[in-house]
Amino acid sequence: MRTISGKGRSVGRWVRPTVALVALAALCAAAVALVLSAKGASTAAIPLRIDGEPVEAAEYMLLLDNERAPTIAEYGERYGIEADSGASFWTTVLDGATPLDTAKRRALAQLTRIKVQQREAVSYGLLGSDSYASFLKRLEKENARRERLVATGGIVYGPTKYDLADYYDYSMSNLRNRLIEVMGPRLWPADDKTLLAFYDSVKDARYRSDGPADLSFERIRDVVRNDYWSSRFQQWTDQAAAAAKIEIDEKVYRELGY
Repeated sequence: MRTISGKGRSVGRWVRPTVALVALAALCAAAVALVLSAKGASTAAIPLRIDGEPVEAAEYMLLLDNERAPTIAEYGERYGIEADSGASFWTTVLDGATPLDTAKRRALAQLTRIKVQQREAVSYGLLGSDSYASFLKRLEKENARRERLVATGGIVYGPTKYDLADYYDYSMSNLRNRLIEVMGPRLWPADDKTLLAFYDSVKDARYRSDGPADLSFERIRDVVRNDYWSSRFQQWTDQAAAAAKIEIDEKVYRELGY
């Protein structure tokens, strides 16, 4: 068991994918279970623990699969190499690391951020459990609800049935928004002085308009407040993820890949 101390560890960040990367990721998504099976790792295996809480291989693989397309694109652009039908692309050592090393490191960083957010959601009563098994039950329940709506002629917003990866992303996005709504007023007071200082620090990048729109502080104060809370939440997540204790079962962890 290898333990990674949180102190000084770099953490991942959310990246908005391009259309091309989204398309490539969609083609890769179905490979998760096949990869686990082919490499001999059980989806229920525990490759790591974050702050003592076990993480199943299947959940880690969801995050790792998200890194597949961006990693292929990055290494193609940076080193001029392309993914092939075999494993040679993922095991080629470049600047001391393989593409698989890079993807796994980023997946672990992102998963750590998710887990500290889920843990906080449990503490605030926004989530009953942060286990992967509980997530699967929520997915099953949501799809059953949508199926009933379709059968009775009801209106269904979004897909009629969520797949695993899409619902994971959707539920985490909603959970982050709910956390910000709860944590913002409690942890980060947003008086006018604080908000105006935040507004001045980001207005050139975030609130600049080339048209007639009025983006003065007085006009968009509520928007500024929400942006301020979102910014503080990201800072909180960075700090919590960096401080998290990660324990890795090397035997199980190295079996996970593409």
